[in-house]
Amino acid sequence: MADYQWEVRPHVAWGAQVFVGSGPFAAGIRWWHSSTTQSLGLSGQPDPDVRANSLELVARARMLAWRGLSIHASASGGRIGLRWSPDHVTVSTGGTPMEVALAPIHEWVGGAGLAFEAPLPGDWFAGLEGERRVFALDTAHRSGSGVTYDRETFGDWSARVSLRRAWNL
Repeated sequence: MADYQWEVRPHVAWGAQVFVGSGPFAAGIRWWHSSTTQSLGLSGQPDPDVRANSLELVARARMLAWRGLSIHASASGGRIGLRWSPDHVTVSTGGTPMEVALAPIHEWVGGAGLAFEAPLPGDWFAGLEGERRVFALDTAHRSGSGVTYDRETFGDWSARVSLRRAWNL
């Protein structure tokens, strides 16, 4: 995303997930939100904020457990939505300025990761999770005097700190 002037330094993101499981297996749903900026390099125009929200189904399996500590593998898939604010910019063309809409984008997203969990008092667990997600976007960029249109695959890495409560039903 850096090639398209997105701010790609690590930043805080947040979300929530709910799982239902039995034994070493669990399945659930996750909502995730992050944001960044995209530098357009247009004089007199603010760089738009880009908000990314995703809704994903998640499958999780405990791979190893020892003295209450556990390692889990996960796979996820769902939809990601990107929105810009402001959602339009004015481009100077040397003549009449042109209004360009930054339309929302919705695409499929998939990921895989590992999580480490440790028990806390009661039915609580603390965790640390790492995940790699990928999605594809239609792109356009200048190539010499022309514009090249393509579909490119992008990815992001997430590191999550979690607090989980388990209920035995």
